Amino acid sequence: MSKAKSRLKLRQSHNLRGMSRELDKKQKSSLIIRYFRHLPALLISLPFYAIVYYIFSKIKPEAIRHFLVPNAYLPLQVPLFIANFFFFSFVFLKSRRGFFISLIISLTLFLKLQGVLTALIFLIILIPILLFELVATIIDR
Repeated sequence: MSKAKSRLKLRQSHNLRGMSRELDKKQKSSLIIRYFRHLPALLISLPFYAIVYYIFSKIKPEAIRHFLVPNAYLPLQVPLFIANFFFFSFVFLKSRRGFFISLIISLTLFLKLQGVLTALIFLIILIPILLFELVATIIDR
């Protein structure tokens, strides 16, 4: 003969499912709250993206091409770096990750404008930054 299933165990498993649903809701609301707290970073990035748009649409490239550094387009690079930093800090909720992603984008664009970017140079830039981020993430946990 087989034993009858206990109703008590079924209720406990039902309660566990309900508790997991409540935890999921708490985690989602916690994530929403974290994004809401980081909303100023997104709002700060918008004027810098507006500056980048203005540079692309209104200013001739030759006017900013040799500003301080030959072929650097620094009046474009600086607001783009700042805008990307704040935007990706908001997206990933970590300013370190926002900084690294904006650094990779800016270095890649700078080297491309200088005419020296190759796949090998890109990997030389990308791999140490990703390794540093991986180590920093492991240490944080």
